[in-house]
Amino acid sequence: MSTPSRMQSFTVKIKSWWKRNVAYNNGWRLFRAYIYLVLAALAAFAGYFGWGYFGEDSAGWFGRSGAITALTASMAEALLAAFGVGNLFQGIAEVGTTKFIAKYKKPIGLGQYLGAFLIAMGTLIWAYGDLFYHATN
Repeated sequence: MSTPSRMQSFTVKIKSWWKRNVAYNNGWRLFRAYIYLVLAALAAFAGYFGWGYFGEDSAGWFGRSGAITALTASMAEALLAAFGVGNLFQGIAEVGTTKFIAKYKKPIGLGQYLGAFLIAMGTLIWAYGDLFYHATN
């Protein structure tokens, strides 16, 4: 039996490092996307209930919270777009990424739908938040 050369040993180490690193980056990307989605929803609730606004125009602050909601949900969508959109996957991906997508298809899809919903709601709040606030309070 021959012993592996230094180059073969180095190649095995690089491959194992690459697999761990790709899985870590994909998991971290999915985690950050969900953090952004929670922050987007929290911004809308905080704006509506008046958490931390200054002055007397709480309806105006609710409208401004829509911009923060839409922006934060867009950041989550940008992170989730790296996994493909729906059933479309465009571009070249590492082997670890395609395995990650197959393993976590439901959380990725749920995050994409939730992100699209929060972007739409944030845009509506941004445009008509003051009217909605005055109609409900």
